[in-house]
Amino acid sequence: MWLLAKKTHNKKVYIESYGCQMNFADSEIVASILNDDGYKITEVLEEASLVLVNTCAIREKAELTVRKRLEYFNSLKIKKSEMTVGVLGCMAERLKHKFLEEEKIVDLVVGPDAYKDIPNLLKEVASNKRSGQCSIIKR
Repeated sequence: MWLLAKKTHNKKVYIESYGCQMNFADSEIVASILNDDGYKITEVLEEASLVLVNTCAIREKAELTVRKRLEYFNSLKIKKSEMTVGVLGCMAERLKHKFLEEEKIVDLVVGPDAYKDIPNLLKEVASNKRSGQCSIIKR
């Protein structure tokens, strides 16, 4: 008799999408990938151990809104150090050095071509946090 290991969803992810319609579809893909990795989607930001913002570089207002949201997420992260904040999408690719190195406002930046790698990238971020290293992932 084969026993299948049931995935436990003890980790929660909160995803916000801004910009074009493609970003909303991509967020659903990312949610599915993370669900397979044991994450449960939450609509309550304070419950999340992972916060992702899916962004579009085309609309200027989206960039301003995302920056304000990232500042807010960082204020939560001060209180909840185990929280990981990431940016997805085409804006993430365009501004990755600024977000990661200059402003240090995110732990993870993932462009559209690397969504399938997110579970491995999250493990790398967690490992870096445990070792006290900077949690910068470049893709």
